[in-house]
Amino acid sequence: MNQHIFFDLTDGLTTLSDETGIAVRNLDEAIAQAILAVSELRSSGELTGSGDWRMVLRDTHRSVLTMLPIG
Repeated sequence: MNQHIFFDLTDGLTTLSDETGIAVRNLDEAIAQAILAVSELRSSGELTGSGDWRMVLRDTHRSVLTMLPIG
């Protein structure tokens, strides 16, 4: 069964909330999608290596499932 996951970016002061999210089969797939999204953001220049950014994966209740360091 699919679950809906939201991918928020935060540096502890600023949070960019994902209001759309995606459907994934499991947390491993969500983490793989998060890594791909970070790679795409870096390639496009929208995300630089500076700062203490993290990708926060949340479920439909907005509970934190895991956090991935980006910087």
